[in-house]
Amino acid sequence: MKITIKERILFLFLALSCGTAFLVTDFYNTSNFFFIVLEKLFFGSYILFTFLFFKAEIQFVSNINGFLEILWKGFLTSIVFFVLVFIIRTFDNWNSDIEYAGKSFISLLSYHLVGIALIVFQGSIYNVFKKLSFYPKVKQILLQWARFEYFMFLLLVVSLIPFDLHLYVLYFFLAITSVFSIFLTIRIKWIVYLDFRQKLQALLMISSIFLMGLYFLQLFIGKDFSYKIPTSMSSNIFIYCLFAFFAVYSLFTILILIFNLPTSGVFEKKYEELSRFQVLSDTLQQGKDRDQILELLYDSCKAVSLADIIWVRYLNRNTADSILIEDNVQELLIENIEKELNLLAPEGHSKEIILRNTSSTDIPSISDDSSLICIPIKTSSFNAGYVVIIKYVKDGFETDIINVLRMYTQQAAISLENTALLSEAIEKERYLEEIKISKHIQQSLLPKYNLSYDNLKICHYSKSTGIVGGDFFDYCTINGQQYWIAIGDVAGKGTSAAFLMAQLKGIFRSLVQVCSGPRNLVIRANYALAYNTEKSSFITLSVFLIDTELKQLRHVRAGHCQAIYYDFSAKTAHLLEPKGMGLGMLKDDSYKNFIEEAQLNYNDGDILFLYTDGVTECRGKDNKMLGVENLLKFAETQIEFEAEVIVQNFSNFFAEFSELSESEEDDVTFLVIKFE
Repeated sequence: MKITIKERILFLFLALSCGTAFLVTDFYNTSNFFFIVLEKLFFGSYILFTFLFFKAEIQFVSNINGFLEILWKGFLTSIVFFVLVFIIRTFDNWNSDIEYAGKSFISLLSYHLVGIALIVFQGSIYNVFKKLSFYPKVKQILLQWARFEYFMFLLLVVSLIPFDLHLYVLYFFLAITSVFSIFLTIRIKWIVYLDFRQKLQALLMISSIFLMGLYFLQLFIGKDFSYKIPTSMSSNIFIYCLFAFFAVYSLFTILILIFNLPTSGVFEKKYEELSRFQVLSDTLQQGKDRDQILELLYDSCKAVSLADIIWVRYLNRNTADSILIEDNVQELLIENIEKELNLLAPEGHSKEIILRNTSSTDIPSISDDSSLICIPIKTSSFNAGYVVIIKYVKDGFETDIINVLRMYTQQAAISLENTALLSEAIEKERYLEEIKISKHIQQSLLPKYNLSYDNLKICHYSKSTGIVGGDFFDYCTINGQQYWIAIGDVAGKGTSAAFLMAQLKGIFRSLVQVCSGPRNLVIRANYALAYNTEKSSFITLSVFLIDTELKQLRHVRAGHCQAIYYDFSAKTAHLLEPKGMGLGMLKDDSYKNFIEEAQLNYNDGDILFLYTDGVTECRGKDNKMLGVENLLKFAETQIEFEAEVIVQNFSNFFAEFSELSESEEDDVTFLVIKFE
């Protein structure tokens, strides 16, 4: 978990506050039990928050330069506080007439400053050593460090006990700390990744830290500290055990660095030779197909790693199929290992796994004292699969070998991505051709001309987003007296929406010949469509039947947008909102219970406005939708115009509103029916 800047500042503030409180409490301390408890509590809190601050300061590193920078940072911190303590001690020696056993301000202040500097030194170096141990990051090491930190927290709690512990208790905890430290330091791996120059730098810094630690220790156990009153610092068991940890870790690290120096040149030379394998990546060219690339990747990884077991798993992005390339490996063994490594999960095969010693991991399918590495075949935008390599030796993969294997997988991933993109481009061309056909079908189903009679005019505006949508409208007359009008929207886009719209067109044209009214038509249309659509598909539809002789309008709304009706005599526009449910949502006879038919008489000059949700949901300035209210206001301004002019005015109005929108989200259909 990444620590925020605010949390770091909080830890620093709490550490300074507790340190100041401890200093003030110690100045006014007597042998009073309450003061002793309070003093130890403040000092323990200062230690805790100081360590948390340095833990927050040092984040996880993933490369050599990163942890060398961390080591350098810890070294500089040690130098700063070493110089500070040296100056304080020099000043104390110059003021030799001041006895520390007294209560003088100078003696207590210098005593506390040395103690506070000691805690800062320990907190900084402890977290540096911890982060170094996490390279490379292995679960077993993380668990060991977690146990060690629980133990150190226990020591911190024990140090709050308001009386001195017996010397045997201190020896007991020192022994446990030393055992813990030995287990932690024998797993040091980061030194192997250093070249000769970096090892010399690390050796110099850790040796200096070790010597500075000895200086702090001799101050801590010397009479200047051990005979202090109060004894909150000099008797603190937590500080003693930390010194034991530093001694073990530093000595082990120094010894490992010294014994690794002679072999550094050999490793560097070997790395240069293996780097020449990079030229083999040129064979992974774009011209090869997927199977050839995978075979070449398998052969290259096997030649470089000298593995006992190796396989390549390619996971098809479009299907659940996979391609496995291996050489006489038991399929059951492969399946077990992949399950144990969680490689078959979507997030599992996208991460790199390095197990230098399988005896310390939970992989029962592999014998102990083996090494395993899993490298994903991926780019920043493409995840193709992984390569698993096993050697029957501990620490079987050197860093340079791993780098070469990464190089092969990365180049293979690029080639596989290019091959996939080429296939997708071909598939996309085929899809676009299908879209053109579907678009042609859709356009052929919609009326191409307006309808104009002496007593009725119907004009339309229709605009497509470029993708095959589901907007539908149609109008026809049976006997020159009754006019049927339908407008709807098929859920979804693409060819499925276009073909569903074609079905709706045929059903509408058929039912107007036999149905007595809009409600009966919608109920029968739902019955016809219910068993021919998917569960997630539905259609919103509004159907109108206009009788010009009776000047009567009958209307059914099956979940579609409310129609706007302008009453010329009242000079107002209002919504027509009969209740209704979309087609295909219910597939039984109960659907008719949810359909309501409205009826009204119209007068000359009245206007009916129909539209799809692409109109009201269009977003313009400030990402606001057009909405029904704005459409009502527009309708009220169009009373003096002919139907053709109203449609043209709407086109201008809609274009002006949506001009700031990057793209229209849906098809747009707008119908005007004016009664004359």
